[in-house]
Amino acid sequence: MNRDWFARTQPETDGKLEILRKYPPMLYVDAHEFGLSNYFFPPNADPEYHEIPDQAHDWINNLYSTAISAEFNREGIKFFHGAPYDFFAIVFGDTVPATGFHAAGMTFEKEDSDPIATREHEHFTSMWASLAAGAAAGASVLSGWHDLVGPGLPGGRRRDARAQRGLRATSQAAPAGPRTRRSGGYFFPNDPDRQFELAMLVRRLQRMDVEVRPAERAV
Repeated sequence: MNRDWFARTQPETDGKLEILRKYPPMLYVDAHEFGLSNYFFPPNADPEYHEIPDQAHDWINNLYSTAISAEFNREGIKFFHGAPYDFFAIVFGDTVPATGFHAAGMTFEKEDSDPIATREHEHFTSMWASLAAGAAAGASVLSGWHDLVGPGLPGGRRRDARAQRGLRATSQAAPAGPRTRRSGGYFFPNDPDRQFELAMLVRRLQRMDVEVRPAERAV
């Protein structure tokens, strides 16, 4: 289920995304455990998916990560950033909220062999440091998020793929920053031998409120 966020093959994943569509997040934390000794939280390593807005990266790297680092340093909790955690595949609980809802999507990882009290405390600390930082900058975060998603749907989300949604084609991009540019869309070939796969892809995009329509003329 960790990699099911786009395919949505499992009811648990499907249920999570339907809740996010109803209540679009500005901050989303996906907390995990792993086998390394130090706690992980962003900034992430390259590659980073080019269509995640600069604003989301700024929140992740400069607002939330800075707050967590300060609290961890105060408590003497060891941590690291970057590799092996990139921010590229749009299948995870950090990249999908960031791409689909322009949230600050973050993965947290804590050593699974530590006592449960230690694991709970460090996850608690990272999450509450994030919440406190977001609350303190609430007006700025809210206005910045609203500027990204605009009006249109509950929570301010737009249906039109051309208006800062999940499908944007770099070949049609207007001059702007590397992750905030607007584009027309992507084209998918109507291959007779791939109709099942194409229909599945279109349905998955539509379920994330991405507008998909047939081309009106040859491309």
